[in-house]
Amino acid sequence: MEFRRHGGWLISMALLMLVGCAGRDYRTLPVEEQQLYRAYSQVMTGLQSKQYLALSRASDRQAYAKEIGVAQRLEALSPQEQEAVRGGVVFNGMSAEALEFVWGTPCRREGPKTDERWYYEGPAFALPEVGWNCSSSDATFVEVRLSDGKLDWWKERIRTRPGIRRRP
Repeated sequence: MEFRRHGGWLISMALLMLVGCAGRDYRTLPVEEQQLYRAYSQVMTGLQSKQYLALSRASDRQAYAKEIGVAQRLEALSPQEQEAVRGGVVFNGMSAEALEFVWGTPCRREGPKTDERWYYEGPAFALPEVGWNCSSSDATFVEVRLSDGKLDWWKERIRTRPGIRRRP
């Protein structure tokens, strides 16, 4: 009887330790790898991100990034865009592909490729962070205009609530 009580506790602790090991925090990576991971994670699936972080060596992580194609996508960007992506910075004239590496996949897209609008949930400064998603309850969102696949402008907006009006 005593063994069963302690045995269940030991099994629970062992499972928690295993789950914790599988979910390595990207902030334990060297700084340069953290920058790469932030960029890669915006275009990887959740499962791909977990598999990437579960690898123990930098060479294995880079090989995996090549295997799933994200490394080649980043390398195809111009040197200026690659630098901006690593720094989490957006600029006018940046390609749509580079923007996805910085801010991720937009929550909504509208319009033709020649004059497209993308919408992201949350404040612009938080979009490059790992782990944001489209189900934000944040009051702010970012509207982006792309012209022929290049970033033209972006605006951070605040949602208005019904019944609240601005003064004329």
